[in-house]
Amino acid sequence: MRLIALSALVMFLCATSTAQAYLLTSSKGKSLQERYISQTTNLKHARYVCHYGGGHHQWWSCKAIKWLTAERKKTWYKLHPVVRARTSYSGSVSYWAAKQISAAEVLGRESSGDPWPNCPDPYDGRGSWYDTLACENSGSWYDSAGYYRCGLQFDPMWERRFGKLCP
Repeated sequence: MRLIALSALVMFLCATSTAQAYLLTSSKGKSLQERYISQTTNLKHARYVCHYGGGHHQWWSCKAIKWLTAERKKTWYKLHPVVRARTSYSGSVSYWAAKQISAAEVLGRESSGDPWPNCPDPYDGRGSWYDTLACENSGSWYDSAGYYRCGLQFDPMWERRFGKLCP
């Protein structure tokens, strides 16, 4: 009799509630986008239970918001990589260099051919964006005289899409 009462008590205390059962324990797919969607769903649920729940579930959900937010932020940064390139003289490149490299990465991924056919670039396997910069604009990220713009020599129409790419 005591064993049955003890097992019933354990089942009652350890059973998942409707609130806990709603959380997704794994993403519905393997891509980062699907993981991000699952994390967003879990975070929304945790916020709801934190604000409107009660007892242990409310306490747990309020605590979970912190780590769910951090986890979701990491996935977001993987989905939207920030260019953290380095130069030879300091630990980071300027705002303009990062902006140009980001635009160049988009153009490189969307290009059916080599976006910089006359210079080495990461998309033809012959160099880095710094090699392209040295070839296109003598190593300067800033604008040069002529039709093409900025260090990586973008066609001016690309600034309509990406915004101003150099000062």
